[in-house]
Amino acid sequence: MNLYMNKSLAKEKGLITDDSTKRYDELENYYKYLFENYLLTKVNLYFFVDKINKSDLGFECPKIEKVIPNSLQENFAFNYIFDLNDFFIEKLSKEQLDLLSKSYDKKVLTSSELTNLIKDTYMDVITDDTIPSKDAKKIYGQSTPSNAARNGSIVLKIYYKLIERYEERDEFIERLKLATEFIRNISVDIHELVERDLKTNCDVLVQMK
Repeated sequence: MNLYMNKSLAKEKGLITDDSTKRYDELENYYKYLFENYLLTKVNLYFFVDKINKSDLGFECPKIEKVIPNSLQENFAFNYIFDLNDFFIEKLSKEQLDLLSKSYDKKVLTSSELTNLIKDTYMDVITDDTIPSKDAKKIYGQSTPSNAARNGSIVLKIYYKLIERYEERDEFIERLKLATEFIRNISVDIHELVERDLKTNCDVLVQMK
């Protein structure tokens, strides 16, 4: 559920009622699914997941609770990478919402019309209008600097952990140092690719579990 939705606008467009946000939640999750598929046609995130898995530093994907429904991990069996964006679908026009709603009800997973819808609207839909400016910081999760990202940007997060090994303390510290740098470099690469190929701001957050 998008806790920051414009409730009056969502109600006006028939997405919520006084008693339920069910339709809003369904269509927001559907829009998110479509957006993530579109993102993957532009940026090969599988490459980075494979790179982490093949590293000799001993990474494993931590068990993450469903912070966001329909995460990249859930949709695409991804390890490590999550999409944290909120999607303000109430900002879509009546015609766009009709297309989204009818396609969802028919269980359409892809179409040229839906691709164009995402392409034309996602930059506005991921922007939280309650925040003073588009590039102002928005917090995703606990209120810490490491969870801050620019409003109106594609926000991805890499969660990771290290496999336990029988090793000396100094060996672990060195492995941890190398692993931290490895993940940081991947986050920078993803950031640069998304911004280059989608011409959109992107922030990639990192958290070791």
